[in-house]
Amino acid sequence: MTAEGHRSRDESRGERHGGGVFADTMLWWAGAYLLSFVGLVHLLQADEMFASEAYLGLSFVAYFLAASFLAVVIARNGSRWAWILSAALCVLAVIGLLVSRTAGLPGYPEAVGQWFNLPAATALVLELSFLALSPLALTRKGHRTVEAEQEKLDLEAARSPERLERAMVEARSRMEPDLRDLRAHADPRLIKNRVGRGARARLGGLLGLLGKAGPGSSRKR
Repeated sequence: MTAEGHRSRDESRGERHGGGVFADTMLWWAGAYLLSFVGLVHLLQADEMFASEAYLGLSFVAYFLAASFLAVVIARNGSRWAWILSAALCVLAVIGLLVSRTAGLPGYPEAVGQWFNLPAATALVLELSFLALSPLALTRKGHRTVEAEQEKLDLEAARSPERLERAMVEARSRMEPDLRDLRAHADPRLIKNRVGRGARARLGGLLGLLGKAGPGSSRKR
């Protein structure tokens, strides 16, 4: 797409949202990045969760799919409902983590007390960061803050419009490859392969346990 096309699209975004363009876009991309990283952390842990309980593995895969979809929506147009659903997703994940480390989850007692688990801690930091960012997109005060930043950018752009335009083009060129990578990670075939590997590993472990138990029980009889 040409620079003029990007400019017209950004201007239409600004008209729809009643605020700035560049500041809004940076906010959307920051939220999308945080959410996509949280989703990837859950996807990387899915195999381990399948080894413990199937429902945990499926919930982690579902979290990744939901986070990936919402991240794409936020990056494209900053939809309010996408921010709300994403914040709810992060809150549910934080609650799930706290429950797993305190009372414990069914079939996953080994997580109790594991407060210094690196993947869990990483996901928690990213989720809390997203929740801290959400008010900028969801509240009037947050919108005013973003608009104030945009006014500063507009004043700077009036002095040197070429510099701001270059900054927008450079930021977009750096971010769009990451968005394509996120879409590639959300490929249903990739998810199917990961889920299949986890299920096969769990089935192999069960068959191995049954094989060991069979001869022992026959000798006892």
